[in-house]
Amino acid sequence: MKIKGVLGAFVLMFQGLWGIDYKTLDPKYYKYIKFYEKYTDQEIALLIDDIQEAEKKTGLLLGLSTGFFYNSAIKEAMQKGIIRGRQMDYLWTIGVRFGYQTFRPSLFAKTMRPNFIGRRIYIQYIGAIPKQSNIGRVGYQSATINADLMIDPTLPLVERYLSMGFLLGVGLGVITQGTSTNAFFGMMANAGIAFSIFGHNRVELEFKVLANKDVSWWGGLMHVGYQYVF
Repeated sequence: MKIKGVLGAFVLMFQGLWGIDYKTLDPKYYKYIKFYEKYTDQEIALLIDDIQEAEKKTGLLLGLSTGFFYNSAIKEAMQKGIIRGRQMDYLWTIGVRFGYQTFRPSLFAKTMRPNFIGRRIYIQYIGAIPKQSNIGRVGYQSATINADLMIDPTLPLVERYLSMGFLLGVGLGVITQGTSTNAFFGMMANAGIAFSIFGHNRVELEFKVLANKDVSWWGGLMHVGYQYVF
């Protein structure tokens, strides 16, 4: 009898843990329950929790970053003695971005798990503090439209507060670099690691590679940044 009583207590405990009141459940969850094929109360409860956490990481974004820009053309000119100065091929840069991101589930692909895989699109400006060389000021500026894929697995024990993930993305825009003020069309690819804190806050370490349309010039950016999602 005592054993049955203990087993009964465990059953009641798990019913309280995973029990869902379907009479009051928001109808918006049903399409996702069906799409992701979740059938047990435990599976459904975890899916709903992921969707609710994804909402915290979804919205308009505003970010700031700083780091260094490397210019392959300036490095080559320094090696040839055309440009003289101290580390003209490296410039300190500051960036700002504005856009939208979402970690909500997608009804187009089951791999787009809520709170795990996110997407964002944003406009980013990056400008460098120029350096004076023997032939003029060496600088860098870019304005690009970017799209990133973000993968944010949650961390054990702190999953509601912290996640560590990765990002991959591409961008297109206009660039000015070196001693020239003429802008040209540029392409960008980026990768990095990120930490999401309480959903709305995101800290990233990111590496970007840039090139012109015929890849006769290339440069690199290493940035650390902070982003807030409204």
